[in-house]
Amino acid sequence: MVAGQIKLGVLHIDDVPVIEQKLGRPLTTIITIKDVKPVSHYDLLVVRKDKLAANRDKFVRVVAALNEAEAFMRDPKNADRVAQIAAPTGRTPAEAKDSLKKYIDIEFWPKGHDGLTEKNVEAEIKTQAAVGGIQAGKPVPTVEALVDRSLFRDAVALSKK
Repeated sequence: MVAGQIKLGVLHIDDVPVIEQKLGRPLTTIITIKDVKPVSHYDLLVVRKDKLAANRDKFVRVVAALNEAEAFMRDPKNADRVAQIAAPTGRTPAEAKDSLKKYIDIEFWPKGHDGLTEKNVEAEIKTQAAVGGIQAGKPVPTVEALVDRSLFRDAVALSKK
């Protein structure tokens, strides 16, 4: 794209600011993954129930740390520090800051909730069943069987201490 050889592409969100800065102009976004599949999930913390039971406190602390990191990144006054932390990715500070804004705009990280809406989780269960991620003839799990919302609640409580 930068060399003018490609006019159309499927890009990762943090590639957009890199290309825009090299071109010196904004790209035209035709559609985003959020437009295509608004009930999608980008990331999930997954653990077996027995491992969760054996290490619950550690998992609560991980979720609390993720929540605190999300709040730090979302605060505009921290944008320069976030860009500095992102330096090992090879992005310039300007590219990292622009990418950060784009991630926040698409709600890549949930703000103030666990991000596991019933509608989103059910959509992913349905997709996995359709593509063979859940084998035909095997029971399809329910949201309640997959999601333990007490982890997020306990993480929020821990962060408030």
